[in-house]
Amino acid sequence: MHITKLERSGYMLELPDSILVFDYTRDQGHHVEKALREQPEKAVVFFVTHNHRYTFDTDIFNMAQSHRRVYVLSNDIPTREIHDDMPIAWMSAGDRIEDVAGKGINVEAFDAGSGIAYYVTAGDATVFFGGALGEETDKKRTEVLIQRIATEHPSVALAIVAESVADVFAAKISVTKMATYQD
Repeated sequence: MHITKLERSGYMLELPDSILVFDYTRDQGHHVEKALREQPEKAVVFFVTHNHRYTFDTDIFNMAQSHRRVYVLSNDIPTREIHDDMPIAWMSAGDRIEDVAGKGINVEAFDAGSGIAYYVTAGDATVFFGGALGEETDKKRTEVLIQRIATEHPSVALAIVAESVADVFAAKISVTKMATYQD
């Protein structure tokens, strides 16, 4: 798994069969475009945790046109941006989707206060992307969610969370790698 930090809280994960892009807003280094150009055979999944200028940019709908692609979007994204023929998987907290993009990618959504957080399995990779967890979420709700993740998914290969919850998250879950971001 190759991990690239994008602008704000965005991340790109390159896996053997797919590329996962979380909360894309800007990419001045053109990392996503380069990965897409160099790996045309890979499926691409764009994840958006909530409708906010630091987590959602409509540019994602113009990217990866030659790839098998799916958009996993929080239910608060305005539908005026979406065309009927786009491959959209809408999610709310508690939803689960299996075999996204036909690549064995499974997704579970959790309440992160503002928007949702994602727990994703793809092959041997297990990823928790916290979204706004800890930034716009009250402390008690954050602790409850972290405990739930620790109970239901005790081994996470990669956790991407805000700095404000990174230590608590790492202490509860046997994370192989922790990535943090600042707003």
